[in-house]
Amino acid sequence: MIGVEFHGLTDSMKDKSTDFFIALLYQGYITACKESYKRPKYKFLHAVVWFEYISQKSQKELVDMVQNFIGKYQVTDKKKVTANQ
Repeated sequence: MIGVEFHGLTDSMKDKSTDFFIALLYQGYITACKESYKRPKYKFLHAVVWFEYISQKSQKELVDMVQNFIGKYQVTDKKKVTANQ
């Protein structure tokens, strides 16, 4: 949605943090709708409002969860992998 590859998520979180988390909220909502076989009734602009109403504590928790996720799934360079084998 924001045109970022997986290995560029950390930089995107720093550079475009608001855009990143709004897109994350909206995509989470869309995924939940798909899993429950319901048609989404909210648009992307609603996610902007949702983000504004999230408390600072909840925003920090969200940032920590995303950073932990990214830390677990770091992309390795193919040259390094072949050199170690």
